[in-house]
Amino acid sequence: DKGILDIDVPIKKYIPWLTLSRHEACEQITLRHLLSHTGGLPRGVITEGSRDENTIEQSLKQLLPECEITSLPSEKIHMYSNIGVSLAGLVASTVTGKSYSQLASKYVLKPLGMNVSTYDLHEAATYLFSLPHEQDESGNLRVQPYIRMNTMFRASGGSYPSALDLCNL
Repeated sequence: DKGILDIDVPIKKYIPWLTLSRHEACEQITLRHLLSHTGGLPRGVITEGSRDENTIEQSLKQLLPECEITSLPSEKIHMYSNIGVSLAGLVASTVTGKSYSQLASKYVLKPLGMNVSTYDLHEAATYLFSLPHEQDESGNLRVQPYIRMNTMFRASGGSYPSALDLCNL
């Protein structure tokens, strides 16, 4: 809405280092493709990364050249891609100079009145919240840790919403 990003220009304009397994995809992929899951990037289970949001660019630089591009954006084939959404989050962070957590808080969560929800793992770790449990082999309940420590997940589902915030929407 503020005109900071154009969703219809190739993202290579925003992140010139972008390298993919198919060169022509680099020249075609836009934010619109990433956000509509038509960029041709694979679904991707992101296992690499760290707790530091400053490492997302480094992690994607390593991951993206190895990703098999399943289709070109011009083919308009829909395939859900966590990697594509993470890349879109990186574009927003790169252009604004703010972390994805800061952007999501300022432009999405706070305007919706979601004042306890966050994308910031360090902030979420200070909250009191219920944890899921699972049964071990002996039938005893144990806490099933669920917080993804990898910041690569931030844009593609790494939120920590409070139940009250969600109920108030």
